[in-house]
Amino acid sequence: MGTLRNSVGKQSEIKIRQSNIELLKIIAMFLIVLSHCVPFKYGGTGLNNYNIEQCSEDISVVLLAVLRYMGQIGNAVFIVCSCWFLNDSNSTSTEKVLNVLTDTLFFSLFNLVIFILCGVRPTLMEVLRSFLPNTFRNNWFISCYLIFYIIHPVINSIIKELNQRKHLITVMLGTIIYSILDNIDVHRGKDSSNLIYFVLILFIVSYIKKYLPNFGEKIRLNAIIFGVSFICIIAAVFTINFVGLRMDFLYDKLLLLNWFNNPLFLLMAISLFNLFQFVDINSSIINSISSVTLYIYM
Repeated sequence: MGTLRNSVGKQSEIKIRQSNIELLKIIAMFLIVLSHCVPFKYGGTGLNNYNIEQCSEDISVVLLAVLRYMGQIGNAVFIVCSCWFLNDSNSTSTEKVLNVLTDTLFFSLFNLVIFILCGVRPTLMEVLRSFLPNTFRNNWFISCYLIFYIIHPVINSIIKELNQRKHLITVMLGTIIYSILDNIDVHRGKDSSNLIYFVLILFIVSYIKKYLPNFGEKIRLNAIIFGVSFICIIAAVFTINFVGLRMDFLYDKLLLLNWFNNPLFLLMAISLFNLFQFVDINSSIINSISSVTLYIYM
């Protein structure tokens, strides 16, 4: 079974294995696991479950909704880390692609066996999905990242052809159309492609690396960006809950902003990445734990 890590070139892989960024990846995975530990299900309640889509006078329900938001911060951190190093990569490793495919299949079938041993009788479609996990996007992040990794050299070649003005226009239009406007309509479901947002983040990260080299060195500024963005998310959840208890159109929208393409999540991810570049730490234990974080995604 191949090792599932961020698929980058040898030189980039040495950089990403530094313990500071590896520690950030571990924290990101903790946030993702934490969000998936929230006892809820979409569209209603059930045994040991809360409907955290609906506004509530119970503060514990609101806090559970906040915890659910934490997973998207972790997702954003992972893709920002990947884009930072993939931006310097001009090739795709077939071996790494095959490793991702085999690892995903292994864990998919492993989960199927566990469910069967626990007495669950899967349907024929569920069995088929288990044998074709990437085709059916059983894990949206892994499936999306795999395609993104395969096409990233092409995206990088396009980016290199852009001058600063065209690059900035692309970043601004992409952010406005796909990230900001896409999160305004409270009645529309989010059916946009995560792959497009992965590509947009690569454009954003590459612009920062090329034209804003000093941005990452401004510790105070990045700390302020992270703090303000985090506070805005928390305040937004409590505001939605307050208004939703009084106005029906927001009553079932407590997770309204809990989407991967929320610009606040990206701001937090970029600022955290910049802050962790100044963390002076070198630990083989951290590196070992970080090397299996994507397995937890399975």
